Amino acid sequence: MSPIKQLIPFIKLVFRGLGQVMLQNNAVSGGLFLLAVWVSMPWQALAMLLGALLGSLQAKFCDYDQCAYQQGVFGFNGALVALGASFFYPDAMWVIWPAVIGFVFLATVIMAQCIKRQYSGLTSPFVVASWILLLSLAHFGIQPVSGVANIGWDWALPSVLQGTLQAFSQVFFQCNNLAGVLIILGLAINQFKATIITVLVAAAIALVMPLFGLSEPAMAGLLGFNAVLCSLVFANRKTLWPLLGAVLISLCFMLVALSLGITALTAPFVLATWLVLSVEKWRIYKL
Repeated sequence: MSPIKQLIPFIKLVFRGLGQVMLQNNAVSGGLFLLAVWVSMPWQALAMLLGALLGSLQAKFCDYDQCAYQQGVFGFNGALVALGASFFYPDAMWVIWPAVIGFVFLATVIMAQCIKRQYSGLTSPFVVASWILLLSLAHFGIQPVSGVANIGWDWALPSVLQGTLQAFSQVFFQCNNLAGVLIILGLAINQFKATIITVLVAAAIALVMPLFGLSEPAMAGLLGFNAVLCSLVFANRKTLWPLLGAVLISLCFMLVALSLGITALTAPFVLATWLVLSVEKWRIYKL
């Protein structure tokens, strides 16, 4: 077998890692997610790809859980750490790359421990590693850039439609309608029913939240992206309450974070999902 053919399985694995950012064990989905970031901010797409590559290589050489490795599970937290760093520090990335690589390593180690202990880690390794990175750099006087709008090439749309699409693009730190379309397409080719439900959830948030004076964050997708991730987890449940519960809890967490000026990242999604999963386990135990 030629060296190129030997690389193909690993390349697919890395792209599955990109797909796992939105819970998709699908390399094509991962490729569309990468393209979504590329049309908005190409160099951030490269950072995300590098993060997924480093996390996957670490899992390979550290002999982490092989089933999770083959599914790309060790790539997505690293991808998000690198992507987040490129978003928060666009002018300092060439200076802080060694630190970013270190925190990609940390996120992958945390994920490995979650899997070893059979915890549902989700994006918590990314959240923990990114919070520590932000605090560490702030200690050395390197502050994140605020108010960065990752728009790239885009078009204007009605507010509800824009808020819906950007709820998807904000998962990848993008504020771009075209990116939202590509992400939805990446989801639909792997989980069509869950995608329809998730789009409806995002649209409901974009429609309702402006009624409470929250038009700006709703249009930017800031109120919807954690709910989008929750919807993907619970869309295929037989009952509706886990989906609604997770979405509402994540929305409440996000509103609190915005009011306090906290960089929440995907923590509302993680906490809401853990709470609902805990309730589900408790109900099963009681039965």
